[in-house]
Amino acid sequence: MEWPNAELEADANLRVRGTWEHPILLGHIHVLSGDLYFHGNRYRVARGDLNFARPLNIDPDINIEATTTIQQYEITLNFSGPASKLNLSYRSDPPLPGNDIVTLLTLGKQVRRPK
Repeated sequence: MEWPNAELEADANLRVRGTWEHPILLGHIHVLSGDLYFHGNRYRVARGDLNFARPLNIDPDINIEATTTIQQYEITLNFSGPASKLNLSYRSDPPLPGNDIVTLLTLGKQVRRPK
Protein backbone atom coordinates (compact mmCIF):
# COMPACT_ATOMS: atom_id res chain seq x y z
CA MET A 1 0.00 0.00 0.00
CA GLU A 2 1.24 3.48 -0.82
CA TRP A 3 -0.14 6.87 0.07
CA PRO A 4 1.42 10.24 0.89
CA ASN A 5 3.97 9.86 3.69
CA ALA A 6 3.65 6.08 3.94
CA GLU A 7 4.51 2.80 2.24
CA LEU A 8 3.55 -0.54 3.75
CA GLU A 9 3.83 -4.15 2.65
CA ALA A 10 1.18 -6.38 4.19
CA ASP A 11 -0.69 -9.66 3.89
CA ALA A 12 -4.42 -9.53 4.49
CA ASN A 13 -7.26 -11.98 4.90
CA LEU A 14 -10.46 -9.99 5.36
CA ARG A 15 -14.18 -10.70 5.03
CA VAL A 16 -16.80 -7.98 4.70
CA ARG A 17 -20.37 -8.79 5.66
CA GLY A 18 -23.43 -7.01 6.90
CA THR A 19 -25.24 -4.13 5.26
CA TRP A 20 -24.07 -0.83 3.83
CA GLU A 21 -25.32 0.93 6.97
CA HIS A 22 -23.81 -1.66 9.35
CA PRO A 23 -20.78 -3.32 7.77
CA ILE A 24 -18.96 -6.14 9.54
CA LEU A 25 -15.24 -6.56 8.91
CA LEU A 26 -13.58 -9.74 10.12
CA GLY A 27 -10.08 -11.03 9.53
CA HIS A 28 -6.46 -10.08 9.87
CA ILE A 29 -3.87 -7.72 8.37
CA HIS A 30 -0.22 -8.60 8.95
CA VAL A 31 2.19 -5.74 8.20
CA LEU A 32 5.48 -7.16 6.95
CA SER A 33 7.46 -3.92 6.65
CA GLY A 34 7.13 -0.31 5.70
CA ASP A 35 8.04 3.31 6.20
CA LEU A 36 6.01 6.18 7.60
CA TYR A 37 7.08 9.81 7.52
CA PHE A 38 5.85 12.07 10.31
CA HIS A 39 7.19 15.49 11.36
CA GLY A 40 10.25 15.00 9.18
CA ASN A 41 11.18 11.66 10.76
CA ARG A 42 11.19 8.29 9.01
CA TYR A 43 9.61 5.50 11.06
CA ARG A 44 10.45 1.96 9.98
CA VAL A 45 7.65 -0.47 10.71
CA ALA A 46 9.30 -3.64 11.97
CA ARG A 47 6.09 -5.62 12.44
CA GLY A 48 2.40 -5.11 12.81
CA ASP A 49 -0.89 -6.89 13.20
CA LEU A 50 -4.46 -5.67 12.95
CA ASN A 51 -7.10 -8.19 14.00
CA PHE A 52 -10.72 -7.52 13.16
CA ALA A 53 -12.59 -9.92 15.45
CA ARG A 54 -15.57 -7.90 16.72
CA PRO A 55 -18.71 -8.58 14.69
CA LEU A 56 -20.65 -5.72 16.32
CA ASN A 57 -18.23 -2.92 15.40
CA ILE A 58 -15.08 -2.18 13.44
CA ASP A 59 -12.55 -1.74 16.25
CA PRO A 60 -9.43 -3.77 15.43
CA ASP A 61 -6.91 -5.00 17.96
CA ILE A 62 -3.62 -3.40 16.98
CA ASN A 63 -0.05 -4.45 17.71
CA ILE A 64 2.52 -2.41 15.75
CA GLU A 65 6.20 -1.69 16.38
CA ALA A 66 8.07 1.12 14.61
CA THR A 67 11.52 2.65 15.07
CA THR A 68 13.11 5.96 14.19
CA THR A 69 16.50 7.54 14.75
CA ILE A 70 16.71 11.07 16.12
CA GLN A 71 20.18 12.40 16.79
CA GLN A 72 22.10 9.37 18.10
CA TYR A 73 19.02 7.73 19.68
CA GLU A 74 17.07 4.85 18.20
CA ILE A 75 13.52 5.17 19.48
CA THR A 76 11.10 2.26 19.36
CA LEU A 77 7.34 2.86 19.57
CA ASN A 78 4.82 0.12 20.34
CA PHE A 79 1.13 0.66 19.67
CA SER A 80 -1.15 -1.99 21.17
CA GLY A 81 -4.74 -2.61 22.15
CA PRO A 82 -8.09 -1.93 20.54
CA ALA A 83 -8.06 1.05 18.16
CA SER A 84 -10.61 2.83 20.37
CA LYS A 85 -8.23 2.63 23.39
CA LEU A 86 -4.80 2.45 21.82
CA ASN A 87 -1.82 2.23 24.18
CA LEU A 88 1.60 3.66 23.35
CA SER A 89 4.85 2.57 24.93
CA TYR A 90 8.34 3.67 23.93
CA ARG A 91 11.98 3.10 24.67
CA SER A 92 15.30 4.36 23.37
CA ASP A 93 18.78 3.05 22.78
CA PRO A 94 20.84 4.40 24.49
CA PRO A 95 18.26 4.62 27.29
CA LEU A 96 16.58 7.94 28.08
CA PRO A 97 13.89 8.92 30.58
CA GLY A 98 10.38 8.91 29.12
CA ASN A 99 10.08 12.71 29.12
CA ASP A 100 13.27 13.01 27.07
CA ILE A 101 11.97 10.51 24.52
CA VAL A 102 8.76 12.52 24.14
CA THR A 103 10.81 15.71 23.73
CA LEU A 104 12.91 14.09 21.02
CA LEU A 105 9.81 12.90 19.18
CA THR A 106 8.03 16.25 19.37
CA LEU A 107 10.89 18.76 19.08
CA GLY A 108 13.53 16.67 17.31
CA LYS A 109 16.17 17.51 19.89
CA GLN A 110 17.05 16.63 23.45
CA VAL A 111 16.49 19.26 26.12
CA ARG A 112 19.63 19.85 28.20
CA ARG A 113 19.00 20.05 31.91
CA PRO A 114 21.23 22.07 34.23
CA LYS A 115 23.39 19.91 36.47
